Amino acid sequence: MQRDKAVTGRLGTALIILAAGLWATVGVSVKLVPDAGALPPEMLGLVRTLFAGPLILMFCALTGLGVLAGARSVGLRRLTQFALAGLVFQICLFRSFEALGVTLTVALTVCLPPLIATLRAHLRGTRPSPAAAAALALALLGLGLCSAGQVPQGGDARSAAGLGLALTASVAFVWMTDVARAMAQIVKPIAVAGLGLTATGVLFCVAVPLLVADPLAVATQAAGNWQVSGLVVYLAVVPTALAYICYCAGIARCRSTAVGLTASMIEPAIAALFAVLLLGEHLTRNEIAGCLMMAAAMVILVLSESRLASRAAPRRWPGASAKPAFP
Repeated sequence: MQRDKAVTGRLGTALIILAAGLWATVGVSVKLVPDAGALPPEMLGLVRTLFAGPLILMFCALTGLGVLAGARSVGLRRLTQFALAGLVFQICLFRSFEALGVTLTVALTVCLPPLIATLRAHLRGTRPSPAAAAALALALLGLGLCSAGQVPQGGDARSAAGLGLALTASVAFVWMTDVARAMAQIVKPIAVAGLGLTATGVLFCVAVPLLVADPLAVATQAAGNWQVSGLVVYLAVVPTALAYICYCAGIARCRSTAVGLTASMIEPAIAALFAVLLLGEHLTRNEIAGCLMMAAAMVILVLSESRLASRAAPRRWPGASAKPAFP
């Protein structure tokens, strides 16, 4: 039994690291398709969620996982919260890209959520374990080295707006993670991903006409380009559907939101590695050191979760066996 609990702790952290690795392929895949630059980033957010959610629900239906019953158990309030948080996160993230650039935006939106969650836990009287605190500190230092020189100079309004958007996106991501953890106590993580992304996609359909001029024409033009269409399919299936399944399954097994969000901080290091291998980019010594620090932080976190999870009861879902099933 103790061994099963330890495996659960390691599995939760490993699944979030895997999800972070899948998210890290987004930037590289977009750069590999030159015509993707003509597609407004909000449209990418729309198609990712609009296609990924139903794909997961279709898989659940074909495999008999009982998603419809899960939807009734989760309730409209939680689905609405997940969708609203997901929508705010996507919009603010893409807007921050325009104001701050990709590197700094990714660093901030990966760094801020675990800090926000840890601060909130402190205010509630819950302190992280020494190993989790060390992993967070090491990951922050690594992120600082990777993003050194990327901070915009001066205090112009555009930079200030970008920082505000990044902060809002981070708060929304913490909110979405909290809702996902609550939903995962009721239904299986794969149902959380499918229902949550579908609700986000529906809400995105309502919001996108306010964000993109003539979205129907943009979608029609993208559909006529096979490379862009292939990119859209990839974004929907791999770094969205599969990544969110892994993330929801992982966050359900982690001891806290802060621990799960700390594990996701490996994303910039993986993205940098993909950029080197696939785009021919070169890393500076600071960036290499930062990536190694983030990788070390993940090792510390996995080992810590393995030990601490043995002291906690494993999470159960209705009708689930004693050993958590994936997805």
